Amino acid sequence: MKVTSNEVDVLPLARQFTNPDWIPQDWYLNQPPGYRLLFQLIFGTILNLLGFVWGGIVGRIVIYSLVSYGFATMSLSLGMSLHSILLSLSFWFLYQFRPLAKQLFPIFFPSHNVGLIILAAMIICSIFLLKLWRKPLSPQANFDRYALLAVSFYILIILNNRPFSIAANEFMIPDLEAKAIAYGFVLIGLSKFLNNQYSLCGLFLGVATSFHVLVGGYSFLAFFGYILFENISTLGSWLRQGIRVILFYSLGGIFAFPAVFQKLFGSSSESSINSSEIYVFVRLPHHLNPASWPNNWWLVLLSYLLIFGMVAYISTAKTTQPIVVINARLKLIGFAVLSMIPFLLGLAIAPWDQTGSLLQYYPFRLGDAILPLSTYMFMLCALEDTFSGGSANHFRTFSLVILTIIFCGWFWEFQVGARQVFQFPENYIGISQDKQELYTWIRQHTPDDAVIVSPPGSLLSLSWQTERGTIAKYKFLPQTAPGIAEWYDRLNSLSNGVIDEEIPKILAGESQSLGAMSRKLDSGYNSLVQEAMLELMKKYNTNCAIVNSETKYSLPLLYKNKSYNFYCHNSEKL
Repeated sequence: MKVTSNEVDVLPLARQFTNPDWIPQDWYLNQPPGYRLLFQLIFGTILNLLGFVWGGIVGRIVIYSLVSYGFATMSLSLGMSLHSILLSLSFWFLYQFRPLAKQLFPIFFPSHNVGLIILAAMIICSIFLLKLWRKPLSPQANFDRYALLAVSFYILIILNNRPFSIAANEFMIPDLEAKAIAYGFVLIGLSKFLNNQYSLCGLFLGVATSFHVLVGGYSFLAFFGYILFENISTLGSWLRQGIRVILFYSLGGIFAFPAVFQKLFGSSSESSINSSEIYVFVRLPHHLNPASWPNNWWLVLLSYLLIFGMVAYISTAKTTQPIVVINARLKLIGFAVLSMIPFLLGLAIAPWDQTGSLLQYYPFRLGDAILPLSTYMFMLCALEDTFSGGSANHFRTFSLVILTIIFCGWFWEFQVGARQVFQFPENYIGISQDKQELYTWIRQHTPDDAVIVSPPGSLLSLSWQTERGTIAKYKFLPQTAPGIAEWYDRLNSLSNGVIDEEIPKILAGESQSLGAMSRKLDSGYNSLVQEAMLELMKKYNTNCAIVNSETKYSLPLLYKNKSYNFYCHNSEKL
């Protein structure tokens, strides 16, 4: 079973929250739940009952069920047939397609001059779009649509896209975490929105907010903004609708209130560390700092915006669908546009927000997820509308062939992952044999209340596989200002001062990836001399440490393999 780094972060937090006796000595696992309160209550209980493997499987089934139900009901409201729904869902999921296509057809996917190729394709799209705009529905107009959609689809494939994201690395699935559950309820809420069930939409968006304040909150703002514009001419109707929606939203979002009140009215601790600055520019720039994004991400963003506009136009202005379907499509267009407003505002304020005080609220989150989703949905709407009448069977056959190829590839990947479930944790994907042997030895030969000094940038699953405490990990960032200040101090001690050296460079504009920073922290950690390591042990009241196999101390060496050494200052206590 492949466990993602986010799950290694949030699932132990959930388990410890509902079972405080599980690794009580681990500093990070004792952080307050914040906005994850409802998630930790529900899934922490499931994890304690079923364990990480089966609890994780149950959680992912819940996520997939929510997302698939929301996606399917939205698609039906948009007038999509089953094969179009499956095809749009597949391409939305199939972020691995581009490397495969590039390998099979390198002439169409050159690694150089990709910007020029997309620019030329966009010019071609613009020509056909202008021709289409000037003509009514006709055979010639259909040819223009074929050409426009073919070139647009090629652009979507050639883009260097990440899963479900355009620029800010947002994603809905597959990780079992709070925002994945929230996005499932957002999609269900949108399906109610498209069917004019506004109160139910408000309720489901409220539930989404209970699971994740920002995902549900931004979604509700986009939805409520649409209501404002829709009823702006009738004040009485707007007031009744707005009050009813707010009441239903508040009912669903009741579990989010403690986190919101704490953020707005809680006392801030004094510290020399600016927590928002660390949060935005040091730990999460790939989500929050546009200045750190690679150039091709901006190309992806521009391309998605243009293609979304094209396929949305074709799906509404150049279609013979019933008016109820067109209205549903217009609603989704409105929601997608409104979801991009925080995104664009974030881009506008980014050059001026030098401390991250506003960027820390993830203005890019919702738009980064909704734009690619709606683009693929409208792309398939436009394709299905274009291949109507006598050509509908050809499109259906084409869809079934593509779906068969995709599902065969997915089935192979699924059965490989399924076999790993029954080998957990000894042989699951993502953990080397040396790490697993180290974890097994620690669990069998150290006391339950042990705290182990370990590299700050790696060995992320140490706590949940050994059930022993750790000092801090760069990946595992607390969500409160005092927690971030303590996290910074611990990382600085563990890394031999590396983080103090690197942060001025990052704040000065030097790009630093998560992986690169983790490696630098580990390098600093493994350069600690024996006296410094003993000081660390004393500071954090422990006597055990893991270092790489090249780091040698004159302390008792209790375990070693090709990659790691395990030292103990006072082995009698083990």
